[in-house]
Amino acid sequence: MHFSVWQHSLMHEHDDPAVPFEAEGKPSKSARKRAMHDLQELGGAISGLKPEQIRALQLPERLEKEILEFKRLKSREAMRRQAQFIGKLMREVEDVDDLQGRFEALTAASSRHTAQFKEAERWRDLLLDDPDSALERFFQRFPDIDRATMTKLVGAAREDRLRGQNRGNGRQLF
Repeated sequence: MHFSVWQHSLMHEHDDPAVPFEAEGKPSKSARKRAMHDLQELGGAISGLKPEQIRALQLPERLEKEILEFKRLKSREAMRRQAQFIGKLMREVEDVDDLQGRFEALTAASSRHTAQFKEAERWRDLLLDDPDSALERFFQRFPDIDRATMTKLVGAAREDRLRGQNRGNGRQLF
């Protein structure tokens, strides 16, 4: 078969790496592979959530089922295959950006909750270890807290700690 110079130049236009294949509106094979890998990573991140968090994302039924199945697997090879299958199912999700946003919102809320819990633990430990200076700093940080009630709680919890008892006063500081 004989091609004209024009047809030949069109056929080999993408042999030049400086000319992106995306110029015609089609993503390159590398771009498609990166996108598929990103979807697989998102699926893997979702599979790291608790089952109730996965359900809260309102995934398509089949995808949710397969992600929950992934959590059950123990074999490394089975997990690898399941992760690839989840990546394939992720390609069928209509609005991946929306799903990504819901996932990030869910994980951000969880991170905020964890940070608040850790801060409460730090304050409790400070208040029990050195109540005099810690109480003053605590009231500066949280001026709306009732001073009398807080001082009483700290005293009761500290007394429990010194006696080696657990009457729940330390927990009330949370």
